[in-house]
Amino acid sequence: MKRILDQLFFRNAPSRQAMGALTLAVCGSWLWFSCFHFPVIAEAVPLPWGILACDIPLIDPSWWVFLSGEAAILLCSLAMLAAALAVFTRTICREGKLRYLWYWPAILLTGGAGVGGVVLTIRHMIRYGMSVLSYIGDTGAAGDVPVLENFRLVTLGALLLLGIAVLLLAKMLTAAENRPLRFAFGRASRLLLGVFALEYLVALILAVSAARATARIEEKLAKRFGCPMTAEGLAAYYARFGTPDREFWTKMTESRRRLPAALPCGTPWDLELPDRPEPEPLQAFERFARENAEVLAVLEEGIARVPPPLPLDFSPGNLSLNDFPHLVVLRSLARLQKSRIIAAVARGDRAAALRAYARMRNCTVSAEHTPPLIGSIVWIALESVRLDCMEKLLASKLLSEEDLDAFAADLDALLPRIAENR
Repeated sequence: MKRILDQLFFRNAPSRQAMGALTLAVCGSWLWFSCFHFPVIAEAVPLPWGILACDIPLIDPSWWVFLSGEAAILLCSLAMLAAALAVFTRTICREGKLRYLWYWPAILLTGGAGVGGVVLTIRHMIRYGMSVLSYIGDTGAAGDVPVLENFRLVTLGALLLLGIAVLLLAKMLTAAENRPLRFAFGRASRLLLGVFALEYLVALILAVSAARATARIEEKLAKRFGCPMTAEGLAAYYARFGTPDREFWTKMTESRRRLPAALPCGTPWDLELPDRPEPEPLQAFERFARENAEVLAVLEEGIARVPPPLPLDFSPGNLSLNDFPHLVVLRSLARLQKSRIIAAVARGDRAAALRAYARMRNCTVSAEHTPPLIGSIVWIALESVRLDCMEKLLASKLLSEEDLDAFAADLDALLPRIAENR
């Protein structure tokens, strides 16, 4: 039993035990993580540390299996390294080889700098939501992540410093044992390093393959929209729709807040009348319009033409943090225009109905110009309301031949817009 433990923990060769511990900590941890990472790529199980992004609950069993395995590997490695250093310290003290302690300042300096670089890299990756493979393999995120190339240099420099620190530690331990440097890397360490290198090579090949596939997709999208698929390209695309005006939307939002949350006639949908209202709801709406005429004039003047875009922050790392309060205003105003159309049709006022329809169309165009997914979702919802109002206008028989031609042209123009936003 004693012989087995000696061979397992290299009690008489602290250099080999220390290198085995470090190899187990680095390569073993990576390989254990890969047991979870590759199934994630295949969409078989959730990424264990997706919990950092609140993707999975704490009760997910894969999280605890992953965490328990990593803890076991790291604790075992730490125990082996501590035992090796204890044997080394006892040996140099007993044999008077204190001169080898001069390695420690260089080891601590290079190792500390390397650890610091790795910590900075991890923080950078977490901030921008990057995986290890996309960071090293360059899966097309470079255009959206600032100073990425500099951070790659930091990463490579940190890994180089850590490698130097490990070699200095191995040199110190083997020198104290009067053995060559290569003795520190035994068969177990070389085997683990070989498996690690093979696995990392496979992962890197997959990352490069994914990067090329992503580049081809981005090239097609850039050709389709006429701008590169980066934060800068999105900002340029958004600028085509006019000069952003935050003051305008602040005024519109404040004006909307001055209106009641819903109509006084008990309708369930914001400021929207039912499709076939009774005389009482129509009278309530007309009374509502008179009582809030000043506020409604400000709001409807703002959508008398296509409103200017809302200023958005397209800088890397902030795109997903943008807020879109103008979409709430647009949705509310579009429903208000539907009520205007219903009321105008009920009293036979063709001009008022068409003016409300034009304002509603401006709301839909403004929502269409909002680039994130939520903009397209709201745009589709508003287009549905607009088509419903078009149907009501057609059924009212108030439209002239010129109006019908304009509606036909509008419908013809809608199909390419739907295809463009699909």
